Amino acid sequence: MIKKILMGLGIAVLVLIAVAAVGIFYMARQGERLDASSKAYANRTIPLIVSTWSEQALVQNAAPELLRVASKADFDRYFAAFAKLGPLLHYDGAKGQSNIAVLAGKGKIVTANYVAHAEFAHGTAEIDLGLIRERGHWKIDAFHVNSPLIF
Repeated sequence: MIKKILMGLGIAVLVLIAVAAVGIFYMARQGERLDASSKAYANRTIPLIVSTWSEQALVQNAAPELLRVASKADFDRYFAAFAKLGPLLHYDGAKGQSNIAVLAGKGKIVTANYVAHAEFAHGTAEIDLGLIRERGHWKIDAFHVNSPLIF
């Protein structure tokens, strides 16, 4: 009787280990795909925005959360300051990764954070980009430009 119970527990533990291994493998594969797609999005949209300091390009790619916290006057003021850097001369590419969180009441939330360095006609800048995946598409939920020439 004890032998049967121990054997049943052993099988249950093996099944749990197998399910966990499959889950970890699935999350790793999904993470790799999300990293690749978010990085491609970052490397496509950052130059689109900063090459001519296009406020419209940011707004078109912005998540609703970003548009709620920044007004048109905020965007105008920021982009007037960013424009002091001049046109884009060289873009080094974005570095970062995606993140998956599961929150009670909200479900799965997929975000990504990237940092890119760029050289402009009047100086250099570091661009910090925050992304969120909504309905299968990446959107910008944070955009910061750090340079000694602005602000």
